[in-house]
Amino acid sequence: MAKSFNDIPPTYFPFFWSDWLNDEVVMGMSLAAQGAYMRLLCHAWRQTPPATIPSHPATIMRLCGATGDEWEQVKDEVLKPWDLSGERYVQKRLLQIWKEVREDSKTKSQLAAKAAAARWKNRDNGTKNADSHADAYAGACGRNASAYADDAKRSKEKRFICGV
Repeated sequence: MAKSFNDIPPTYFPFFWSDWLNDEVVMGMSLAAQGAYMRLLCHAWRQTPPATIPSHPATIMRLCGATGDEWEQVKDEVLKPWDLSGERYVQKRLLQIWKEVREDSKTKSQLAAKAAAARWKNRDNGTKNADSHADAYAGACGRNASAYADDAKRSKEKRFICGV
């Protein structure tokens, strides 16, 4: 079954560096804890439900890329900004950002669909425009082919690929 738009996580998340640098919890973390926390944020972004991580300690340790000893040293710092909800930790700020990005993406997608519909309206179902693009592409390709042929003669190489 194909995933719906809402099931696919956005491929980026905004990083507010000034918030990161000024956050009291992050400022209190060691460098190792900050790295582990950032990795968890990245993993949480693509989880279902979003902005969550499993509560199982060994899984969290693996997501951080930490050894057992490393995790023991940083776990209290790293988990401080997370709230335990059932079987998962939730990062509330990340969830808020995820919802904002999802809504923004949905709005932009709808606007793009409207723009495309307006662009293709009254164009014979798009065939007129498609034919003109094909002709322009073939013309450009022909001109490029001539230029490459001259170069090939000079280098005695007779290969040419158009449109790659």
